[in-house]
Amino acid sequence: METPDDKPRSVANVLNDPVAKQFDLDFDSALLNRPMTLEGEMIAQIPFYHSTGSQVYFIIKLRKWDGTTETEIASVQSPTFDPSTGDDTGYQYASIPLAVPNTTIPKGSQIRVTVETWFYSDTIARVVAVFYDALDGESTDYSSTTDREAGTTKMIFNIPVAIKQ
Repeated sequence: METPDDKPRSVANVLNDPVAKQFDLDFDSALLNRPMTLEGEMIAQIPFYHSTGSQVYFIIKLRKWDGTTETEIASVQSPTFDPSTGDDTGYQYASIPLAVPNTTIPKGSQIRVTVETWFYSDTIARVVAVFYDALDGESTDYSSTTDREAGTTKMIFNIPVAIKQ
C-alpha cells in the first residue's frame, strides 16, 4: 500500500473474519560471493501496530533463493498478539526466534526472509501496520496523527552464520 509520506511500511484498515494473510513481504540479501553456512537461532525483530479488537501473528520463513527457485530452510509462527488475553495494542516490537538447521547457501545465491502478517479483526474494520525502514527513521501511523519515533521502525533479522575453525 502506498503511504502518505512514502515511508517503508505496510498498512491496512480491514475487517478480516476469519483470520487472513494481510501482508507477504520478502527481504533478500545481496548475491553471496562465497558459500555461507547457516546454523543456530535466528531472531526476527518485527515492529508493528495493531488496534483494539484485533489479533495479529507472523509467520517467518528463511529461504535460499538462486534467482529461480526458493528453497525453504526453516519457518516459525509467532504467538498471537491478542488484547483479549492481556496483550497490548498499539505499537509493539515482536522478537521471534527461529531454529536454523545446518544449511549451506551456495555462491551466487541469496538469503531470503519472508514475513507474513496474519490478521483478524472483530465486527468492524481494524488497523494493522508493519514497519521496515532500513534507515530506522520516524514514521506516522495509518491516520497520520501519531508519530513512530526514529529508532523503532527498523525490521531486524539476526541470522546465525556458522564459523568453521
